[in-house]
Amino acid sequence: MALSGGLTDYAERHLLGHLLGTETWTAPELWMALGSTDWGEAGTGGTEVTGGGYARVHVTDWDPVITELYFATLSTQRARARTKNTNPVVFPASTAAWSVPSPTWGAFFDAATGGNCIYTFGIANLSGPSTTVNTANRQVTFAAGVLDLHYTDRVFTDAGNYKRGSLYRTWMFNLWRHFIGEAALPSRNFHFALMSAFDEAEVLANTEITGGGYARVSCNGKWTAPTTDSDSRASSTLTENINFPVASADWGVGRILTLVNGPTANDWVGAFRFSGSHVAAGNRLVVRPDDLYLLQSN
Repeated sequence: MALSGGLTDYAERHLLGHLLGTETWTAPELWMALGSTDWGEAGTGGTEVTGGGYARVHVTDWDPVITELYFATLSTQRARARTKNTNPVVFPASTAAWSVPSPTWGAFFDAATGGNCIYTFGIANLSGPSTTVNTANRQVTFAAGVLDLHYTDRVFTDAGNYKRGSLYRTWMFNLWRHFIGEAALPSRNFHFALMSAFDEAEVLANTEITGGGYARVSCNGKWTAPTTDSDSRASSTLTENINFPVASADWGVGRILTLVNGPTANDWVGAFRFSGSHVAAGNRLVVRPDDLYLLQSN
């Protein structure tokens, strides 16, 4: 069972920025911390263990990332990327009682002390800590496969009157592989494509507009550096208008705007529900910064 919890605001901003190319975010080191309270999305609310020989543990070995379907609701399946710790995670033997003898929360930081909190999770129902650390010579161990980190498909999501969509599982897989240091992201050459039909089940039976002078348009490098919005989501907007070609014949009504990695390839990244206007001959579809923004919430 995947851990309840997820990325902090800090990690969401940098992962989205790395995806869009507004920055280069090196895969973080993962140092596991224990505490009595949730660090939360802000990554600042936790009460970490102190004393008694406690120290964070550097976790470096992770199983290969997989993608899978899970039930987001009783009737709706969604996709997510997952990985688990390959080897046991063993904290140092205590020299005295810990300040929090029975930790109930865990987190990953990018440093052995201090640093940035990047992922939080509850540990009360895991097979560890194996003991209550209320004296010397106690040791907390998490068995291999217990730390089950997941990354869901909510990069593109609802935002009031803005556009809705989801990240394809291939790119969730790529992002999560980068996050744990398994592999770098592929080269990004992002374009917008206009679809007359879109397959949310990710079978990729998308129907793209053809003819009439239609062509995809590049949006590579045309995104603002992500910030955290009022709902604790990483958010990025376009920096300029994205202009499709002037139609030389009727395109009909495009209903879905997709993000695709390349001017012609079918490496679909994600998609938005986009109620575009009828594009008749002589007209141009323009996507403006206030029409669309990307959100990441895990």
